[in-house]
Amino acid sequence: MINNLFKVFYDDPQIEFVKDTFNECVVSASGKKILITDFDELEQKFSKLPQCDKFILTIYQNDISYGTINSTLIHNSDDFFENLKEFHDKEENDTQIKLTISKNLTDNNEVSIYNLELFIKLISEMTIDKKLFEFQRILKENNVVNFIIYNEIKELNFGSETFKFYTPESEFKLDSVNRKEIIKKRNLITNFANSEEYNFTPDDFKWIIEPTNMKLYKLFNDLTIIFSLIYLSDYSRF
Repeated sequence: MINNLFKVFYDDPQIEFVKDTFNECVVSASGKKILITDFDELEQKFSKLPQCDKFILTIYQNDISYGTINSTLIHNSDDFFENLKEFHDKEENDTQIKLTISKNLTDNNEVSIYNLELFIKLISEMTIDKKLFEFQRILKENNVVNFIIYNEIKELNFGSETFKFYTPESEFKLDSVNRKEIIKKRNLITNFANSEEYNFTPDDFKWIIEPTNMKLYKLFNDLTIIFSLIYLSDYSRF
């Protein structure tokens, strides 16, 4: 999907995923020769991308920006296309095109993942409180969050009853737990000082279908253990 977008600008794009987080994905590409494209061709490629997210393309040369194009305002980006033609006419090509994707939580509680390995790596490197902050932010008052993985060709699905990971082609159904009832029972018998910040249950992170990635497997297991201890303690806080 991302590869096809950059093929509009380069015959053989060299693509690098810079980061993929809960909020944003950044991808850069370069190539031997920059190609000329038009509004319609680029609009068609953008239409293949998840419509819930916002996409911005920026063309660079020697770290200087020469125009930006927004996926929703393609026809208002004359400067971008004019600079594209100028770079096409030059023999030397040292341009780079950066794609910045701002992720939005959809009405179906979906979060896009464009590079699963990088996404897992960045989560693994977060502190525990930062991990919990991000999971709490996207969960909000919902019972489930669906992470849609776009860079995997094969069908893929794994997850807990609360956090589900799968490709668009996969069928993945798990019954969600009654989180409010479990949390209500916790509050009757324990005192969790950080409950307003991190209002989770152990089942939120308990694998129902396990991933093959050991970093993510361990990350969720650790959080399951932490919240199991919280639910067993008279008093707890981070």
